[in-house]
Amino acid sequence: MDKTKKSHGSDGIVKEFKRNKTLFFMLAPGVILYLLFNYLPMFGLVLAFKKINYRQSIFLSPWSGLDNFKFMLKSSDLLQAVINTLAYNAVFLFVGMILAVALAVALDLIRSKMAKKVYQTIMIMPHFLSWVIIAYLLFGFLSLENGIMNRTIMPMLGLNEINWYQTPSVWPAILIIAHFWQGWGYESVIYTAAIAGIDMEQYEAAEIDGANLWQRIIYVTIPSIKPMLVIMLIMKVGSILNMDMGLFYQLPMNQPALYGTTNVISTYVYNLVTDSGSLSMGMASAASFVQSIVGFVLVVSANKVAKLIDSETGLF
Repeated sequence: MDKTKKSHGSDGIVKEFKRNKTLFFMLAPGVILYLLFNYLPMFGLVLAFKKINYRQSIFLSPWSGLDNFKFMLKSSDLLQAVINTLAYNAVFLFVGMILAVALAVALDLIRSKMAKKVYQTIMIMPHFLSWVIIAYLLFGFLSLENGIMNRTIMPMLGLNEINWYQTPSVWPAILIIAHFWQGWGYESVIYTAAIAGIDMEQYEAAEIDGANLWQRIIYVTIPSIKPMLVIMLIMKVGSILNMDMGLFYQLPMNQPALYGTTNVISTYVYNLVTDSGSLSMGMASAASFVQSIVGFVLVVSANKVAKLIDSETGLF
C-alpha cells in the first residue's frame, strides 16, 4: 500500500514537472542564484566556533567552542552598537511606518493621475541613489573648510562653524533624516498599491453614512491595508539587527570620533572583519551568528503574535 502511494506521488511530481516544465526552467536561474548567494554562505557560520589560523586555512583551524562569544560579550563597543541599533530601529520602525502610510494616503487623495505619477517619481528617486553618492553630497554641505553649512548658512544665522565629522551629538538627527529621505518614498509606493486595491464601494457607503475624510481613512483605509501593514512590520522586525551599512558606514565616512552614535551591529561586525587579527574574525563571525539567530526568532515570534491577534494576518 505504501509503495503504491509513493509511486503515485512520484508519478504526480513527474507529471507536474512535464506539464509546467517551461515555468520550472524559467524559475531555475533565480533559485540557483538564491541558493548560491543566500544559503551557501551560511556554512561560514562555523567560523564562529573556530580559532582562526590562516596558516592552517580557515576550515582546518582548531575549534574554539564558545570562546569567540565570550570575547564578544566582553566588548564595550558591542554593547554600544546594540543600544544604537535598537534605538535607531525603534524610530525607523514606528515613525517610518506612520510617515509612509500618511504619504500613501495623501497620494491616494490626489485625483490627477499625471500629478500622482510625478509625485511618486520624485519621492522614489532617492531610493535608487547610492549611499556613496549621498555621502559625498552630504560632505559638500558639512565639510569644515568648504561646506555650505559652515561657509554660508551658519554665518547667516550668526553661529560659529562646526566640525560636523567630529561632533557625535548631531549625527542621530542626520542619520534619521537621511534614512527617511532615502527610503520612505519606496515604502509609500507599496502602501499606495495596497490602497489602490480597496473597493471604492466601501468609501461610497461610508460617505453615505456621513463619514468625513478622516473617518474614512481610519475606518476604511487602515483596516483594509492591515495585512500589508502586518507583513511589512514582520519583515522590519526580522531585520531589526541588520542595519543599512551604507547609511551608518558611508554617510559618516566611518569616522572613529562618531562611533558613539553611528556604530551599529553591522558596522561593528565589518570593522572587526577588516581588523588584521584572527581573533577579530572569530568575534565577527560570532556576532553574525547571534545576529542571524535573533533575526530568525524575531520573525517567527512577530508572525506568531500577529496570527494570535488576527488569524488571517501573518506572513506564513
